[in-house]
Amino acid sequence: MALKRINKELLELEKDPPANCSAGPVNDDMFHWQATIMGPGDSPFQGGVFFLSIHFPADYPFKPPKITFTTKIFHPNINSNGAICLDILRSQWSPALTISKVLLSICSLLCDPNPDDPLVPDIARTYKTDKEKYNATARQWTQKYAIFKINKNLDNLKMALKRISKELQDLQREPPANVSAGPVQPNDMFNWQATILGPSDSPYQSGVFFLSINFPTDYPFKPPKITFTTKIYHPNINSNGAICLDILRSNWSPALTISKVLLSICSLLCDPNPDDPLVPEIARQYKQDREAYNTTARQWTQKYAM
Repeated sequence: MALKRINKELLELEKDPPANCSAGPVNDDMFHWQATIMGPGDSPFQGGVFFLSIHFPADYPFKPPKITFTTKIFHPNINSNGAICLDILRSQWSPALTISKVLLSICSLLCDPNPDDPLVPDIARTYKTDKEKYNATARQWTQKYAIFKINKNLDNLKMALKRISKELQDLQREPPANVSAGPVQPNDMFNWQATILGPSDSPYQSGVFFLSINFPTDYPFKPPKITFTTKIYHPNINSNGAICLDILRSNWSPALTISKVLLSICSLLCDPNPDDPLVPEIARQYKQDREAYNTTARQWTQKYAM
């Protein structure tokens, strides 16, 4: 139930994002998200980009998510560990609330602190007795901790964009066999679609498989997120299209390219790894009854990839 609700909220956030906020899963873990809040214009946090970590409990939405700031901030209701004193994250939580509404409430808290229910009494005292000093210190912290991050992120973004553009040119100049890839929209280099033609020496022969490629902003230092959007019967690819491939996890290297990764996925179609499966039932069948595995894989290819 929790996963279904979290997925629904993610779709709604992508369709109708709240002003000055964004949020989404970290890697493939739907129970762990990262959020960003742009410092509101009518506050001393203006111009800053604040990162937050969101952890959903297994019984969400009946229990509230745990939300903490990972960017340091000078605020009476947010302490040095990033904990937030906000009633809707404690006693006033309701299953009707959503991450979108909570993030907007946190934005409101940045504009209008509650010094009568502080997590940091010293800052609350300054806020009450010397607002000018409070604003000056909050601005200094924003400059020191939240503006630096934006510059650092912009540098990462430029580096990632340069590398992705080069890989696209290389792919277009020298495409690997049976593989193609490129941006979904010409103005978004971070989201690609790829196609793989089912290898002839496999039960996926003659199928056309589509994959989605999402590049992180710190690419190539972090691997891209690659998922099959075409259903496929394979021990290392699950029903959500996630791929169990070491070079997309612990063995990722910045020296790898999308071209090399797509060729590795082609190899995985020919030679599954049943000892490190994402779908144990299919791995078991692959080991014990190869004929039944090949038959089912061919049927799925006929049904979904042709």
